[in-house]
Amino acid sequence: MRKARDAVRQHGLRLSIVGSTDVPAVIPELERVSNAWLHHANQAERSFSRGFFNPQYVSNFPCAVVRKGNYIVAFAVLRPSVDKEELALDIVRYDGVTPPGIFAFMVAEIILQGQPPLWARWLRGDKRQFSWFNLGMVPGVAAEAHELGPLRERLGALPYPQSDHFQDLDSYRCFAKRLAPVWRAKYLVLPGGLDTSRILGDIASLIARVET
Repeated sequence: MRKARDAVRQHGLRLSIVGSTDVPAVIPELERVSNAWLHHANQAERSFSRGFFNPQYVSNFPCAVVRKGNYIVAFAVLRPSVDKEELALDIVRYDGVTPPGIFAFMVAEIILQGQPPLWARWLRGDKRQFSWFNLGMVPGVAAEAHELGPLRERLGALPYPQSDHFQDLDSYRCFAKRLAPVWRAKYLVLPGGLDTSRILGDIASLIARVET
């Protein structure tokens, strides 16, 4: 992580936190970056757990923005918990000219900047330090994937929003492991029988739905 962070910094990129009250002023720049990311990734906006860029939604949260000079080239929407114990990563977007390792750089910088003097700027003077950083859902190991074969096969990468930034799910999990995480399992309970296939199909359709 340190090597990836240093490599990106050599390109003159710097990350800072913009408080939610100041986000509306940079919405046009964030939308430009978001559109560039969608174009470069050849994707349309998705709904439900994938996250999508909506100016009204984004303006409710602080954002980590990466600038080269005064030009914003990447951003991440951050969701602090009500008790300020956890900071969760929401949508992450960057334009098509950012250097390799930009996602790792952003995660490292967000965690490193999670110190009281810096966070206090946009937490209305609250100087408590976050105890947890939530990267989002991460795919299970091979054994778990084998047990849940039908579910994994039907849903693929859909439940894992940050998997968009990696070549495959294994690469995403390897990245997550570098953060020395505390794993918390998530379960989907189904009734079984003939309804299972229909339910999985409905879930996949809901997650993959294009936002209009």
